[in-house]
Amino acid sequence: MFTPAIYRTTITDSRQAPVRNLSEYRTSARAILQISERQTDLRPVGLFSLGQRYAETLRLWRERFMRRRITLAHIGFDEVFARMWGLYLAYAEAGFRSGYLNVYQWSFVSEASP
Repeated sequence: MFTPAIYRTTITDSRQAPVRNLSEYRTSARAILQISERQTDLRPVGLFSLGQRYAETLRLWRERFMRRRITLAHIGFDEVFARMWGLYLAYAEAGFRSGYLNVYQWSFVSEASP
C-alpha cells in the first residue's frame, strides 16, 4: 500500500501567517494538518522531526563552505556572496537549533482506504 508523505520545513505557530495552501508561506505543523484535514481525505499516521539533525547538517555545510571559501572567486562568486551565504547557513542553523524552524516528515493514510 502506498503511504503519502509530506516533508516540510515549518515555523512555530506563534509566527504563522494565515495561509490558504501549503505553497504560500513557511507554514506551521498545525497549519499543514488543518489544510490536509480540510482539503483531503488524508489523515496523519506518523510524524518524524528532523530539526536538530538538520541544524547539525547546516553546521557541517557552513564549516565546509568556510574552509573552501577561497575557491569562490575562481568560479565567479565575490566576497559579498560568500558573506551572505555564510550568514544564511548560520541563521538557518540557529533557527533549527532554537526550535523556531523544524523539518517534519508526515505519513498519511486515506480515510477511503480499506
